[in-house]
Amino acid sequence: MKLKKHKLKPNIMKNSRLSRFSKRTVKLSLIGVFFALTILLLSCVGGVVDTPVPTLPAISIAEVTEVTQTSVSLKSNVSSDGNDLVTEKGFCLGLASGPSISANDFKITAGVGVGSFTGSVSGLKSGATYYVRSYAKNSIGIVYGTDVTFTTNAIMYDVTIFSGTNGTVTAPKQVADGGSLTLTAVPNPGFMTDSVTVNGLRFNLNGTNTYTVMNNLKAPIISVTFKIDVMWTLLEAPWTEILYQQRNSLSGPWMDYHVPDFKVEKHVFHQDGTETPYLDGNQQADRKYIVRNDSLFLGVYPNGLYGNKYKIIQITRDILVVKQSFSDSSGNSEVQKTFKH
Repeated sequence: MKLKKHKLKPNIMKNSRLSRFSKRTVKLSLIGVFFALTILLLSCVGGVVDTPVPTLPAISIAEVTEVTQTSVSLKSNVSSDGNDLVTEKGFCLGLASGPSISANDFKITAGVGVGSFTGSVSGLKSGATYYVRSYAKNSIGIVYGTDVTFTTNAIMYDVTIFSGTNGTVTAPKQVADGGSLTLTAVPNPGFMTDSVTVNGLRFNLNGTNTYTVMNNLKAPIISVTFKIDVMWTLLEAPWTEILYQQRNSLSGPWMDYHVPDFKVEKHVFHQDGTETPYLDGNQQADRKYIVRNDSLFLGVYPNGLYGNKYKIIQITRDILVVKQSFSDSSGNSEVQKTFKH
């Protein structure tokens, strides 16, 4: 039996399909590789946009828009977030320069992001100077604006002055809460300042013509008193002795001896160390008359010995009364002299 020989024919249809599929796969692979290489190449040469590097925000200086006795209104602006979200912005205030959000200062937050913003603070001290800075915060840190200062309005109180008829007092009509005022007293001739009373508290002046009042008592009521200026009155010559009195005991009656008209003594009193004539009927000109504190020495001789020492017990613009007490073998006695100006 003879076997038939069969000639094998290629499967043209199947080979054709495989060829087309392989070519498509290769083509797509080549395109993918091309794009991958292109992206890699572009990234190497900087052709792809990089993510910006974050920086601090940019903020303007705080602006004061309104001030009262105890509050302030402010505004500012964040012009750039520094390529990062601004998570906080606002103002900080203090009584010292460079206030910050970490210090013990006032802090006012005013939202997030860029743009203008406002804020206000109450509860401030009246008449006080404050420092304020705007601020903005992102993940990089905090940026502050430059210091700005403002002063809150002071609470003002009226000042009431009483001075009587023996002098005048000038002072401001109003004083700030917690502030001070300086008054100036001008005594009339022959008078001097005695004391000042502020809301019931008395202070001695003793001739001082200026006085500063610290306004811790709010609306001050001020009263200034004046007294006779002993030295001025004594030194305004001349004085005429009009009455001489004497008593032989410290509790006995006074005996009056009027100075005769033919022997009228006129005295010129000077301060310690200066000479003055003694004018009377005998024309004695070798003695001087000295005032020391509240005493008057009548008759101080060139040899330095003091004469009679009289204590000033009364003095007005027109009348001067001096008294001397002494003891001798006959007991205690007093002499009193009255002068008219």
